Amino acid sequence: MKNSRIIAFDIVQSIFKDNAYSNIAIEKSLTSVNDKDKGFVSRIVYGTIERKLTLEYVVNLYLNSKTKNKVKILLMIGAYQILFMDKVPDAVAIFETVACTDELGISFYKKLVNAVLRKISDNRENILNCEDLEIKYSCPKNLI
Repeated sequence: MKNSRIIAFDIVQSIFKDNAYSNIAIEKSLTSVNDKDKGFVSRIVYGTIERKLTLEYVVNLYLNSKTKNKVKILLMIGAYQILFMDKVPDAVAIFETVACTDELGISFYKKLVNAVLRKISDNRENILNCEDLEIKYSCPKNLI
């Protein structure tokens, strides 16, 4: 059985890259997953989508524009767990996200993923207390 974070990654990637509908992508991907993992995967997927502006901003603080989209999406998923999922310890979120690099074929980026997620974890308070409302609430400026 696939790691629940890999399943979440696959779903988020299909939503961002292929413009898949989130509810359909989740339903299709979670047919053989137990109920506990279904909730966890759904929370990561919907949370990453909901906080996309915030997560993109935070991840891009530590990356250059040439970084692969796969890496950025994986970092967004890891950052979501660190910033918004209180029941997932930061160390676990970092370790598990770094472990996903092997399965996704991007193990070259293992040290980068580890470093970025550790910086996000260390700067959590500054990130969550950002004065830019678009970033803080992950909502376009024209709606604020």
